[in-house]
Amino acid sequence: MAYEDWVDWRRANGSACYVCPLNGQRKVGSIGDPNAGPIVILEAPGAEEESYNAAHQKYGVPIVGRSGWALRHKLLAPAGLVEIEEKEHGWPRVTKWNCFVMNRIMCRPPGNKINSPEGKKAVACCSNSAKALLSTLLARNPKRVLVPAGGTGLDLLT
Repeated sequence: MAYEDWVDWRRANGSACYVCPLNGQRKVGSIGDPNAGPIVILEAPGAEEESYNAAHQKYGVPIVGRSGWALRHKLLAPAGLVEIEEKEHGWPRVTKWNCFVMNRIMCRPPGNKINSPEGKKAVACCSNSAKALLSTLLARNPKRVLVPAGGTGLDLLT
């Protein structure tokens, strides 16, 4: 599935968007190889992920912009979770995903504050679909490695 298909999948499998204070914002899907071993669980999309290519795509794109570049280039690539192609100008391009990357929540909380009242409600509204996605992916391969990035990702697993 393409990254935008994961938003539709999650909306159909447990998301409570209809009661979420962030409903109406542009949602961001997951990215990478859903059959790869590691699953990286991030907190929420940032402003760049939410707005990326808005004129041409229904949903935002995960891990783009400055924070996405740092995650891909400085953390995922050295760990072998992505393969990148260096460019003379601009950010490196991912040529192969050796992991699956998902956000716990699909919308950006105000000011990127996951602990804001709206952020906390969004975490509650997206938790069922995030758990359903993890359950589905783990059913395919129960020996996968889960890599929570941040307390919100870790909290999903506990």
